[in-house]
Amino acid sequence: MILWRQRAKYRMHVSPRAAFGAGILGFLSIVAVLSLVTLWVDSSSAGLVPHVERASRVAAASLQARSDLAQELADARDPHSHVAARLRAVTLNFNWTQRLVAREGTRADARRAAVILTRAHRLDRDFQTLSAVLAAGETGRAAYVDDAVIEPQVTRLEASVDAETRAAERRSAQLLNALTTRRQALHRVTTVVIALGLVLLIIFLLLITRFQRRVLHEAEALRESEERFRLAFESASLGVAIVSTDRSTRRFNKALCDMLGYDLDEMQSRRLKEFVHPDDVEVGRDLEAQLVAGSIDQYQVEKRYVHRDGHSVWVILSASAVRDRSRRTRYLIGLLQDITTLRTAADEIRFNEERFRGAFTHSAAGMTLLSPSGVVVEANAAMGTMLGYTPRDLIGKPLLSLLDPAERDEAREEGIQLMRGELSHYESERRYRARDGRLVWCLTTVAPIHNPDGSIAHYISQHQDITDRKRSEEALTHQARHDALTGLPNRTLLRERLDAAIAGAMRSHAPLALLFLDLNRFKDVNDTFGHHVGDALLERIARRLASSVRGPETIARLGGDEFAVVLPGADAAAAGLEARRLLSILDAPFHVLDHVFDVGVSIGIALYPEQGTDSSTLMRRADVAMYAAKRMERGHMVYAPEQDPTDPERLRLVSELRSAIEEGTLFLHYQPQVDLATGEMRQVEALVRWQHPERGLLMPGIFIPVAEENGLTRRLTEWVMREALQQLSIWHRQGLDLRVAINLSARTLHDEDLGRSVRRLLDTFRVPGSSLVLEITESGIMLDPEGSLQTLIELHRMGIELSIDDFGTGYSSLSYLQRLPAREIKVDRSFVTDMVTNPDSAIIVRSIVDLARNLGLRVVAEGVEDADTLEALRRLGSDMAQGYYLSRPIAPSAIAPLVLPAAG
Repeated sequence: MILWRQRAKYRMHVSPRAAFGAGILGFLSIVAVLSLVTLWVDSSSAGLVPHVERASRVAAASLQARSDLAQELADARDPHSHVAARLRAVTLNFNWTQRLVAREGTRADARRAAVILTRAHRLDRDFQTLSAVLAAGETGRAAYVDDAVIEPQVTRLEASVDAETRAAERRSAQLLNALTTRRQALHRVTTVVIALGLVLLIIFLLLITRFQRRVLHEAEALRESEERFRLAFESASLGVAIVSTDRSTRRFNKALCDMLGYDLDEMQSRRLKEFVHPDDVEVGRDLEAQLVAGSIDQYQVEKRYVHRDGHSVWVILSASAVRDRSRRTRYLIGLLQDITTLRTAADEIRFNEERFRGAFTHSAAGMTLLSPSGVVVEANAAMGTMLGYTPRDLIGKPLLSLLDPAERDEAREEGIQLMRGELSHYESERRYRARDGRLVWCLTTVAPIHNPDGSIAHYISQHQDITDRKRSEEALTHQARHDALTGLPNRTLLRERLDAAIAGAMRSHAPLALLFLDLNRFKDVNDTFGHHVGDALLERIARRLASSVRGPETIARLGGDEFAVVLPGADAAAAGLEARRLLSILDAPFHVLDHVFDVGVSIGIALYPEQGTDSSTLMRRADVAMYAAKRMERGHMVYAPEQDPTDPERLRLVSELRSAIEEGTLFLHYQPQVDLATGEMRQVEALVRWQHPERGLLMPGIFIPVAEENGLTRRLTEWVMREALQQLSIWHRQGLDLRVAINLSARTLHDEDLGRSVRRLLDTFRVPGSSLVLEITESGIMLDPEGSLQTLIELHRMGIELSIDDFGTGYSSLSYLQRLPAREIKVDRSFVTDMVTNPDSAIIVRSIVDLARNLGLRVVAEGVEDADTLEALRRLGSDMAQGYYLSRPIAPSAIAPLVLPAAG
C-alpha cells in the first residue's frame, strides 16, 4: 500500500478538482482578454466618431462662416473690418481642420496643415499690426497694406484653406466610411471570437470531463490495485516484509508472523534482523548494502531465522528495492520462503546418498548404475571382481554385452517392459560371460530411478553370484530329470520335451513320432548273470542309442529295459526307417564283462497328430504298439486301435473279424514278382484284404494285429492258405506255371500243427509243395530258433520253398542262416525304396545280394517304385523284384493275362 501511494504521489501533482478549476480559470482568462481587446478596439473606434463628426461640423461651420463673411463683406463699408472678418473665419476654420488632419490624416497632411496655420497666424499678426496702425490713424498706410499686401495674401490663404478644407472633408468622409467598415468587421470578429470561445469552452469541458473520468478511473484502479496488493500482502503464503530505508516504516504479513511464531504487533515493534539466527547475521549484509546503494536490483540468499520456540527456520530470502524517479531507494521488500522441510529433506537425501554410495561401493554383491539405454555408468569393485574386470573396464559397456548370448533376447524383452512401465522392476537368474570366458550365474535385480517428471534417469542393478547354488540345483535337477544309471533323460524330462515338441509341431503344422523300445530278453540276462551285469548291459545299450541319435531327437530311459525316442518332423515312413535303423544298431552283439549278448528289441510307434495330440496319449499308444510288436514278434509296429485292448473299437473289430473269417467276406489280392533276367512273372504274393461293411476296404496292417492278439491268427492263416491254394490249382489247370507266396506270422510258425495243416491243404487242392512259398520274418525265427528250425525242415521236406522276409533289418539270424532250409531272401523295402538316392541303402542291398549269391539263395527285392530302382537292382544282380512300379496287388482274374503272353 505504501509503495502504491508513493507511486501515485509521483504520477499526479494536483487533484482532479484543482485541475478542473485551473482549466476553467484559464479559459475565462482567455475569454476576458479577448473581450477587453474587443472593447478597447471598439472604444477607440467609437472615440474617432465625434472627431469626425466635429470635423464635419467645423467644415459646415466654415462654410457658414464664409457665407456669413461674404454677407458681412457685402454689407461692410470698412475694408479693415472686412479683412479682419475673413482672417477670423479662416483661422477658426483651419484650426478645426488642422486638428482633424493632425489626428486622422497622414504626416504629409499634418505638415501642410501646420504650414497653413503658421501662415494664418502670421497674417493674423500682420492684421493685428494693421489694425493697430489703423487705430493710430495711419489710414493711408493701412489702405496700402490692405490693398497692396494683405488682400493678396488673404486671397491666397483663403484659397489654400479652401483647398485643405475640401481635402479634409473628403478625408473625413473616407475616414468615416473606413471607420464604419472597421466597426462592422470588428463586430463580426467579436461574434466569431465569442462563438469560438464557446466552442472551445464546450470542447474544454468535454476534455475536462473525460480527463476527470480517466482520473477517477485511475483512482478507482489505484484503489483496487491497493486493495489487491493488501489482500495479496496479507494472504500470501510466503512471508513478506516491507521496510523503509530509514527504518521508520515496517510492515509484515501474517505468513511471516506465523513462520516465526509471533503476533503482528510484536513483529511491528521489532526489526526483522532481530529474528535472524546469530550464526547467519552476516549472511547477505554486503548484498543488502549494494541493494540500498543501487548497485544491484535484487539478491537471494539462504539463511536461518529463530522461531519463537527457539528452533531454527531455514528460509530463502529474496530482497528487492523500490526506488523513486531519481533512483533513490525508498523501500526494501523481502520475500521469505520457508525451506526448513526441503532443507531437512535435502540433508536426508545427502545422508541417503552417502549411505547409498557406501553400500554401492562396499557391497559384497556386484552393483552397476546404468544409463537409460542400458550402458554401465558406474560399477562397484565386487562386480568387477565377479566378472574379472576392473570397475573402470566395465564403464561404457552395455550390460547386455556382458550376458551370455543365449540370455540376451529375454533380458532385452524384460528391459523393454521395464522401460514401458509394464514392470516396476524385474528379478531373474542370468548367465554372464566373465572376461576369461567362464559362465557366472547371477541373481540379477534391475529397478529404474526416475526423474521428478517421471522419466527414467538411471537403472540400478544388483548381481549376486549364485554359480555354486546353480551348480547344485543343476545337479539335483539332473538327478531328478535323468536316469541315474545311464544318464539319459528319464520319464519326467521326456514328457517335458515331448510337450515342447508337440507345441512346436502344432505351430509349424509338422508331424511328430514317438518310439518306445523294449529289450526282448533282458530278464534272462538279469536272472542268469545278475543285476550288475544287467546294469552294465543297460549302460552299453544307452551309450549306443545316444551315439546313434541324429538331429533334434530325444532319447530317454523310461525304466527297466524300456527306452523312448522323440522324432520331431517324422511321419509314418520316416518313423519306420528310424525304427529299422535302431533295430539294426541294437542287433549287433554287446560285450559286457567277458560276456557277449544278442539283445532283441521291439519298437512301438505313435504318430502326432493321427494317434494323439498330447504327450500322455502318445506315450500310452506308443506303449501299446510296442507290446503289440513284442506279442507279434515283429521288430516294430505303428499304433492301431486294433492293438489297443482298452479301445472299444478294437473289441468290436475282433468280433467282426471272426465273423468275416467264418462268413468269407475276406478276399485275396496278388502282387506279381517279376524275374529281372527274363521279365516273366513266375511268382505272386497273396495279400489279404477285408471289405468292411462300414469302414470300407481295410488293409492287413489294421486287422492282422487284432487277429494275432486275439487268437485268430491260426484261423486267418488257414483261410488265406486255403484260398491261395485253391486259386493256385485253378491257375495250374489253366496252364499257368506260377508259385504263390504266403506270409506266416511268428505265432503260426511255432504252431505244432502247421505241417499237418499245410500237407492236408496241398493234398486237398492237388497242388505240389514246390508251388508254395512261405515267407517268415527274421524276428519270428529268432524267437525260438531251434523250434523254428524243426518246423522249417518239416516244411522243406514237403517241397515247400521258404523265404526270409524283411531281411536286412538285423544280423541276429546270420548264425542260423546256413542251417535254415531257406530258398529265398526278400530285401526289406526300407532299403530298396531309397537305394538310388541313399548310398548307405545301396551298400546294404549290394551286401545282401552278395550274401545270397554266396549262399546260393534267390533274392527278391520289394518296394520297387520307379525305373531307376529297377535298373539298379538289375545291375546288382537281384533275381526278382516286386513293387508298385511293376504292379499293384490285383484280383486273381487279372493275373492270367499277365502270365499267358510270357507262357506263350
